Amino acid sequence: MKISALSVMISAAVAFSAAAAPAAKPLKALLVLGGCCHDYNSQKELLSKGMMERAHMDVMVVHEGGSATTSRIPLYEKKDWSKGFDVVIHDECFSDVKENAWTQNIITPHREGLPA
Repeated sequence: MKISALSVMISAAVAFSAAAAPAAKPLKALLVLGGCCHDYNSQKELLSKGMMERAHMDVMVVHEGGSATTSRIPLYEKKDWSKGFDVVIHDECFSDVKENAWTQNIITPHREGLPA
């Protein structure tokens, strides 16, 4: 009898604490795709859907740059391109862009702590 009463009290406490806890905000992820050599049209669907099914997250997809390795996509022209995101997933190939300032603008948020 004591075990049953204890079980009921523990169950009630767990249920109360779960109900009282505020809902966690979803992780805000940015998935950037583009450039050469991959099927980015399929990948953007598979990756974003897979991440949202497996984790509590919202995924914003940016697919720019066509199929060239020399594309400077508009997203990375903005100084605050990563603002508001908790993580960035880079799935891109712009390997022939040799402009240091453009590349630095991409990596600066990550050097400052934004996970990639």
